[in-house]
Amino acid sequence: MNLSIDNQDLPKLFNIADSASKRSQNYHVWFSGFVLALSFFAAVASSYAGQNTLIKNILAWASLIIFILSFFITLYLDRAKFEWSWYNGRAIAESVKTKSWRFMMHSDPYLCDLNIASASTAFKNDIQKIISAHQGFAKIIRSNDPEENLITPRMIEIRNLNFEDRKNIYLNERVINQKKWYYAKADFNNSRAGSWYFVILAMQFTGVIFSIVGILNQNMEFNILSLIAALISASIAWLQIKRHQDLANSYAVAGEELSRIQLEVDSIDEASFPIFVSNTENAISREHTLWIAKRDPVNQGAN
Repeated sequence: MNLSIDNQDLPKLFNIADSASKRSQNYHVWFSGFVLALSFFAAVASSYAGQNTLIKNILAWASLIIFILSFFITLYLDRAKFEWSWYNGRAIAESVKTKSWRFMMHSDPYLCDLNIASASTAFKNDIQKIISAHQGFAKIIRSNDPEENLITPRMIEIRNLNFEDRKNIYLNERVINQKKWYYAKADFNNSRAGSWYFVILAMQFTGVIFSIVGILNQNMEFNILSLIAALISASIAWLQIKRHQDLANSYAVAGEELSRIQLEVDSIDEASFPIFVSNTENAISREHTLWIAKRDPVNQGAN
């Protein structure tokens, strides 16, 4: 049977949390990048070393405006808690997704000996526990009626399939798709990390050149070295925000683990399949736990 499942076939709560997480991530990255850009422009304004009073006054006022903007944007970032919403939104989305796959595959705690009504009740109770565990995120969730379409028709349809069809769907739609996603993310982040590495090297080499020029010419009106130093600092800070290399390593490890799991599928029978699904979902959950730990090592246990 060639059934497929996409995000729209999962509970509405998954899509609410996933969308809120991505939106918060975009806001956090955009505003953080804007603060870094303002810091660079402040360095540009302070790099003038000439004697023209008008230019000095204009640049001094520009620096004042830039620092005021940077100050208020930083305050706004702290109050808006975009990073916190990003993490919590992803935590909820991933939890709902893994519960949904367990439900469809008759895995613990929604085993095959439960009828559809009992399994559905257990699933809904677990979803409520997920919402309760993230109370600070509740107003975003509840404003979108998360209890609507908690168990979708496609989820019921897949749960009612025979073992072989369920196993094929789990292999193709969960294990293989997730593995491909991990490897694609690993390649993307590895490429970005390499690109930024060469950008920083190029800026450092440029700094060497302008240091020599500065030694030979003591009368430059602009302190180019301070601009290069500011660019290098901003680039390194941006890499700390994006953490491309850490993410590339984490996604590659997760992809390799799913590749090993994929090799076990042929030997799995119906009796052992619920345990196989449970172990696979635990492996996927480990990637998310590591992601949270790398992004927020201080508050990784907080909701």
